[in-house]
Amino acid sequence: MFFIQRFGVYHWKNFEFEDNSKKDKYFITLNCNLNDVEIALVLPTSQVEKYNNFPNRLIDTIVILSEESKFFKKNTLIDLKNIKYFEAIAIYEAVERGKINYLGLLEEKLTKKIEQTIKEAITLSPKLKKQFLCE
Repeated sequence: MFFIQRFGVYHWKNFEFEDNSKKDKYFITLNCNLNDVEIALVLPTSQVEKYNNFPNRLIDTIVILSEESKFFKKNTLIDLKNIKYFEAIAIYEAVERGKINYLGLLEEKLTKKIEQTIKEAITLSPKLKKQFLCE
């Protein structure tokens, strides 16, 4: 049985981007209410250097160092300006087709880091902050 967990880490085989390109991606769920129709997730990236060259891109981001998480072998960036929404049914259908695998829960110290960044975010609306902080 598959279910969505807050701060769950998942692997999506051949994730399709807006430009129709495909690539294996990890994602982390942000939902507090796991019965939501839409699932909010962030797609971590290991291309941290692309962000370091442009300081404005680092606003509302979290860097996970490779030694901080068992899920990421390289330094990885989570960009809260780039939250994606998917209908829960689409996620479950991708699981049934073998495209999404649950890997486990993100380490607690990292979930607290994400929550703190959400609290301090300048690009998230007050409504989204409340939603992602389970208030």
